[in-house]
Amino acid sequence: MSLTRTERGFFHYCDTHEFIPAEMVGEFKERLEREGSAVALSVGLEKFRTDICPNCTAAGEYKWHFLGKQNHPDCGWSWYISPGPYIVKQLGDVFKIGLEAASYGYDDVDKQTGKKGGCFGAIGGFVGGMLISIVFRLPFALLMIPIQAVISLSQSKPEARGQTT
Repeated sequence: MSLTRTERGFFHYCDTHEFIPAEMVGEFKERLEREGSAVALSVGLEKFRTDICPNCTAAGEYKWHFLGKQNHPDCGWSWYISPGPYIVKQLGDVFKIGLEAASYGYDDVDKQTGKKGGCFGAIGGFVGGMLISIVFRLPFALLMIPIQAVISLSQSKPEARGQTT
């Protein structure tokens, strides 16, 4: 399966930018929907988060970095997201990885038996995948959440606009 020109352009744009303005996302969304490949939008924006720059209030998609750091290259401001969304993202990733591992486990059962695993294969794959996620990914999330909370709550805030000192 080959990518369309619009998909390639969108993926390249996502790979090479820290920030995608809301207007640009809208343009890409419209073009991708016209081509019937709207799913490419969610794939390309997987490493991004919708937010507003706390310094200049530019709305758009900001690339997600380690510990929830985001950068706005237009104004030069960097910040860490608040702990709430970070916790949701970490726990969501635990669940996502568990489902991916469950899918592989289910497929493996199908390959070994030579037939569809049915109910027991689905249950075994799901339990095995979630167990792998709980054992390996959850401890990392639980370690990183308090570290990120301390960093994000102690970061400096932009100066209030329009005030003189």
